[in-house]
Amino acid sequence: MIFLLGSILLGVIAVAFALAATLANGILQRMLAAWQWAPFVVAPTGCAAVAFVGRKFFSGAQGSGIPQTIAALSHDVPGYRAR
Repeated sequence: MIFLLGSILLGVIAVAFALAATLANGILQRMLAAWQWAPFVVAPTGCAAVAFVGRKFFSGAQGSGIPQTIAALSHDVPGYRAR
């Protein structure tokens, strides 16, 4: 039952993502029709806004997490107990 519910939820999320992508594409087409240089202004502004929000509200989320994962799996970490 859990797999059935999980697969249904995944399908709903995939459809929502596809609809959001179609909506975003429509917005992009309207922006291009109105002003062909709009993506060159909107994209950097959006990236700067995402970077600002990430640094302001999610300061611990920087990096890939790979070094932390390697350290967590390492047997040389102080306090590590093998199971």
